[in-house]
Amino acid sequence: MIKTRQSVLVTGAAGLLGSHMADVLLHRGYKVTGIDNLSIGCFENLSQANTSDHFTFYQMDVKDNESLMQLPRHDAIIHMAAYKIEIPGLKGIDILETNSFGTASMLRMANLWKSRFLFASTSDVYGRSEQIPFQESGDLVLGSSDIPRWGYAASKIFDEHLCFAHQREYHQPITVIRYFNTYGPRHELSPRSGGPQALFFDALLRGKEMVVHGDGTQQRCFAYVSDAIEMTVRALECDEAIGEIINIGNPYEEISIKDLAQMAFEVFGGKGSAPIRFVDHHEIYQTKKFQEVSRRIPDISKALKLLGFKPKISQREGLYRTLEWQKSLDCYNVN
Repeated sequence: MIKTRQSVLVTGAAGLLGSHMADVLLHRGYKVTGIDNLSIGCFENLSQANTSDHFTFYQMDVKDNESLMQLPRHDAIIHMAAYKIEIPGLKGIDILETNSFGTASMLRMANLWKSRFLFASTSDVYGRSEQIPFQESGDLVLGSSDIPRWGYAASKIFDEHLCFAHQREYHQPITVIRYFNTYGPRHELSPRSGGPQALFFDALLRGKEMVVHGDGTQQRCFAYVSDAIEMTVRALECDEAIGEIINIGNPYEEISIKDLAQMAFEVFGGKGSAPIRFVDHHEIYQTKKFQEVSRRIPDISKALKLLGFKPKISQREGLYRTLEWQKSLDCYNVN
């Protein structure tokens, strides 16, 4: 078991998950080092962590092996750095190379340090599977390789296999976490990585229509960031989680994207029908080849059993908290 005052390296530390992870680990008594190349993550997200004497940050790329070798040994690595689905401005080559080479680099560091390794994977790996709710042991069903949408999922599947290959070969203690649509304060505000909640509020705060991809009937389950991070830290501290794949999410409030937009509008204080503009996927992703996932619901029975924690924050409450954070940002308060 990883214990307090031991050291944890968090990659992608300036992002949504990474920055909240750093805060919670510090609060629990860990020493934390964060690394991030700041290509998407925001250094301001670490303002709370930076007040701690037990936090150190390096602007560093997870593919930069020479720089990584200069880091001191850590008892655990939580590898969250990644690029997501290909869109204009985020190249498929960068996604595939960063996610694969970066994970390989961090696994080598874990082997060198004899460290516990938690890998942040994604619900995207389930792809178009019809085995709903998605179980960790279920089939992973992707579309054709010439559809750019699946590159991100494919990179994460490769990374998962690489993790377990390291476990078999080097007896490394590995845990794979599959996140299902985490959201909350510090989410990025651009389509490169930002989830629908942040993008909906961004539009409303700027007096614009909310953009919904496709017809908005696709169903999702969203987990507020504090719930997702609590489950992750418990996985770090749980010896029974070693060697496991664990779904992290909140399956209790499945909702369509268009209904989520309506709820965001109501939380914002709007009355009546939400101002929504439906945009074809082909226009967003600038490709004629795109495949949507109609439903994405996690089975978290393994997480409930191993981690002893049930998500607590309702969707509406999470939206209120996210909006309050977003309203405070300087970009919305320029005179």
